Amino acid sequence: DGAITRPGLAYNVITVGGTNDENTQEWKDDGRYLCSSYGDPESPHNDRNKPEVSAVAENVRTTTTGNGWKTGDGTSYAAPAVAGEIALLIDSYRNLRDWPEVTKAIVMATAVHDTYTGPMRGNYDDQEGVGTVVASHAYKIDFWEGTTETASSLPKDKYFYAEAGEKVRFVITWDSHTWKTLWWWNDELKADLDLTIYDPNGNYVGGSFTWDNNYEVVEFRAPVTGNYKAQINDYGFDDSNEYLGLAGLRMPAPHIFTGSASQGQDSTQHGFIVPEGTADMFVSLIMPSGTDFDLSVWDNVNRRTGGWTSTDWNTRKDIPNSAYSEYWADPEWVWVSPPTADTSTVWKTGTYAYSGSGTYTIKVEMT
Repeated sequence: DGAITRPGLAYNVITVGGTNDENTQEWKDDGRYLCSSYGDPESPHNDRNKPEVSAVAENVRTTTTGNGWKTGDGTSYAAPAVAGEIALLIDSYRNLRDWPEVTKAIVMATAVHDTYTGPMRGNYDDQEGVGTVVASHAYKIDFWEGTTETASSLPKDKYFYAEAGEKVRFVITWDSHTWKTLWWWNDELKADLDLTIYDPNGNYVGGSFTWDNNYEVVEFRAPVTGNYKAQINDYGFDDSNEYLGLAGLRMPAPHIFTGSASQGQDSTQHGFIVPEGTADMFVSLIMPSGTDFDLSVWDNVNRRTGGWTSTDWNTRKDIPNSAYSEYWADPEWVWVSPPTADTSTVWKTGTYAYSGSGTYTIKVEMT
């Protein structure tokens, strides 16, 4: 029935779901691993969510005992990927050894690959958790903090900077309290914390107010540039203290280009910066009704992926780790996972009017 079972039911763990990456580097063809459980645990208010995140669980090549290798499937292969991400984080930031709440917040804040809902859609599927992990993003987390809170120290305000158009994900996590009777262990939440985000003008941006989770997640598109306030409130607080972890990730604002092209002509080539550490780029074209325009993307050394141009009547996939929707798609798109060496440089995009004329819009989204 897909129900999460022990030990994944516990609060103070990261329960990991599984995805199928189709054995390709590109994100666009990823989906849920069919044997990944996702049934939420029963809870007093029926709003507890599991798993927290997902990782690749199909056709995973790994070591075995006896210095061998094997390829296997299952969430038992996905969970070690998340454990490895945390181990590498702790190796880089040694004080995280004492803050499992913070490492959990970082993993959830940077799990921004929306496997089930498609590239860059900004919504997470409850079956996937808050997203599929992107370990490289954990090292460029914009802020994180671990604190000990009491009822008198809340509400707590955390200020952070964001620029207009950026996508921001803010996560808080805290612990349950376990205790043992003669026959069993109890796993209880003693605090119900809520998270609210306000823009620099004091306007409400978003909030997360679940009853039965020991985390809250807010993801939003920054409406203005400036210092935002994350306010952490206690709806309930029934113990002397709580260990609180928080983390936040800022993702680049999309580039929107508009222009016009006449039949048989190329449009302007629009330049944009690909920031260092970009894992995923999704470029889409909205063409005028009744026309056929072809989309192209050029990297920093002028390799091209896309449809026709006025000088090249061939589709191209010359940029490494790229894919093209093909010229009959509407809207057309180009997907790229930019090589690390090719980031923090100027790339270009444009279109060719194969038939018809008019105004187009190209959108470049990066994670």
